[in-house]
Amino acid sequence: GDLDILMGDVSCSPLYSIINLRTNNNPLFRGVDSLWPAQAIAAMSFKFPASYNIDIDNNGVDELIVSTNFTAYEDFDEDFQNSVWLYRQSGANWIRQEKNWLQNTQIDVGSNAHPALADIDADGDLDLVIGTKARVFTGQNPRATLTLFRNIGTTQNPIFNFETEDWLSISALNLRFLKPVFADVNGDGAKDLLFSANPSSFNGVWRVFVNQSLTGAYQFTVPSIPFNAPLVTQIPGDGIAPFDYDNDGDLDFLVGRDGGYLNLVLNTGTVNTPNYQIRANDFGRLFRQAYFELNPCVADFNGDGNPDLITGNSSGHLRFYNNVRAWQSGQPALIPDSSLLMDPNSTVAQAVSLGGYLAPASGDLNGDGWPDLVIGLRTGGIKVLYNSSLSITGNTKINKTQKSFQVYPNPGSDLIKLEGIESGNLEILDLQGRLLMREE
Repeated sequence: GDLDILMGDVSCSPLYSIINLRTNNNPLFRGVDSLWPAQAIAAMSFKFPASYNIDIDNNGVDELIVSTNFTAYEDFDEDFQNSVWLYRQSGANWIRQEKNWLQNTQIDVGSNAHPALADIDADGDLDLVIGTKARVFTGQNPRATLTLFRNIGTTQNPIFNFETEDWLSISALNLRFLKPVFADVNGDGAKDLLFSANPSSFNGVWRVFVNQSLTGAYQFTVPSIPFNAPLVTQIPGDGIAPFDYDNDGDLDFLVGRDGGYLNLVLNTGTVNTPNYQIRANDFGRLFRQAYFELNPCVADFNGDGNPDLITGNSSGHLRFYNNVRAWQSGQPALIPDSSLLMDPNSTVAQAVSLGGYLAPASGDLNGDGWPDLVIGLRTGGIKVLYNSSLSITGNTKINKTQKSFQVYPNPGSDLIKLEGIESGNLEILDLQGRLLMREE
């Protein structure tokens, strides 16, 4: 009936148990057992374990949950895909029931999930590919893989079904920090698989699997081939955002660097004879915002016909930059909008931290014509954010014969009253012109 102690330690795998030999009011702790629980598997597959007692099935008896305090690899030997261990008590013994409790019901690739979307099987909907920092392989060095989740749902309702954790056998390349993206790198009209990564030497590399199928399911050349683009030596891989920056018909790149810089890489050659050059080392002057692990994503998120930029980084906040083509070297820094997430309870856009590492990828997941976001997380999972933007279209005109419409106070900071409107569309903007709310 008295309380004992279970504790973990930095860089150590086991839980340590310290038994209370007296009572809660007069405790006496003596001796440390580093092999607890002796009746189960004592050594964890991760370091710095932490234990939590909780009644997960509401039967009046507490279970024990053991996981790690770490959010990233320390020595690349932790199995973060199996890092939530569930123990149940049987008499005086604690027996491990599961090693991936809750993880086995959701997407979890271990660490530093980096997603990409493409219709790999040409069935009309987007499939999901996720790169990772590294995986644990029995008897082998940890290395990165691509995990494929095939969409067995529809264009309006995606259902991502796990297919393989080593798509294209990419683990054979012995890489880490793998960041994939799909783009037509050779100008044949078919999207290829481009990725950045780091071999064991920690020098950054880009490689590409060329898609040989101009129509139908993707068919890649194997093995992948080097992709020659300007690189800098760094530990994590580059975050790649391909798009045609200068509107000349070939592929350019925004490249997020680990130190927080965003490089503009232009193809000054042609589609068939590319010549890639770094034209801006600190595009948008984003380095002055002082965030690391920069991962860019480019798409027309607001429907104005121009490429916009959304970045994820170590701050845990997404940042939106409107029309990145408009920025030129020498101009002031791009001003971000962090109020991207809509609270369904208050219908107010706000800045929300999603974690310490964010890797955004875009694609229309629900068939409404707007690019949505799949966000990779440091802990190996993903978040899906649906784009609720709407085009300002319609041909209804307000004239003097219609009932007057009043908004007061305008501007307002808390309560705003609307009078005189019977039907139509309503938009509320802040003083910077950002959309806070829309009702029809």
